Amino acid sequence: MIHDAFFELIQEVEFRKISVNLITTRAGINRVTFYLHYKDIEDMIDSFVNEMINEIETILLEKQKEQNINDYVRSTLVNLMEYIASHAKVYKVLLVSKKIPVFTPKFLELMVQLILKNNEYKSPSESNAQNPISTVPREITAWYGASALVGTISLWLGNDMPYSPHYLASQIIKFNL
Repeated sequence: MIHDAFFELIQEVEFRKISVNLITTRAGINRVTFYLHYKDIEDMIDSFVNEMINEIETILLEKQKEQNINDYVRSTLVNLMEYIASHAKVYKVLLVSKKIPVFTPKFLELMVQLILKNNEYKSPSESNAQNPISTVPREITAWYGASALVGTISLWLGNDMPYSPHYLASQIIKFNL
């Protein structure tokens, strides 16, 4: 209830004007209840952001048992896009309006770590030694890939999702295969 109240308020009120009192009034609870769960608004925001990141991480790790890395990447990216589309209102606030600035860096870091992890599973035959990208340090490649993906998702949401999640995922994959 507290997170829902906060999310509603962030769409209506400037971030810095949101108080515990506003949140508790909107949630229909008293301040004591808020303070039983959180020490302050920043603690509540950290909890909200961590919850969103954990949900994304769960989606991204769901099908990791698949044998073929390309099938894993494809199905995971489609699942991620479908999840974000189904929660577009929340992700527009997090990624487009940037009213909660701590979300994007955490999302980027999660994506970097997963890209680095997935690149460990690629066999030498999957990377072309003739390709100049193969000489770029893995960390830089992961930073670039994560930034491109998060930026694309942000723009997709900001433009009211003109493409289906499946179509967007399939187009993104074309850049990486």
